[in-house]
Amino acid sequence: MELNSATNAFQCRVFVITLTGIARRWFRTLCPGSVFSFRQLSESFISQFSINKVQRKSAQRLYTIRQRDNESTEAFLNRFLKEEISIKDRNDSTDCRALMAELSIATILKYMTLVKEDIYYP
Repeated sequence: MELNSATNAFQCRVFVITLTGIARRWFRTLCPGSVFSFRQLSESFISQFSINKVQRKSAQRLYTIRQRDNESTEAFLNRFLKEEISIKDRNDSTDCRALMAELSIATILKYMTLVKEDIYYP
């Protein structure tokens, strides 16, 4: 199949389906509508995964990421996910524990309140 003459959108779609693992996680951190061409996508990918990058951080780094005062949960999660990509020795269990440890108490209590309201007590 000749991809050089394909549209940008098609090239991007084909590229994305080839991604696995950390590369797929990286792709999911891109904001919707932020990629305008295959060239931009490929340059961003190369920038993220080039060999000459600084040494990846330890998984302990995830435990230092704190939700800032007045930071929305969504903004915190986006920041956490971007940091997660740079971790060399990560696994899902570590990620989950670090995320739960770093969410603000207020966020956890707010979530627990919302869940409690959704439960039906006969």
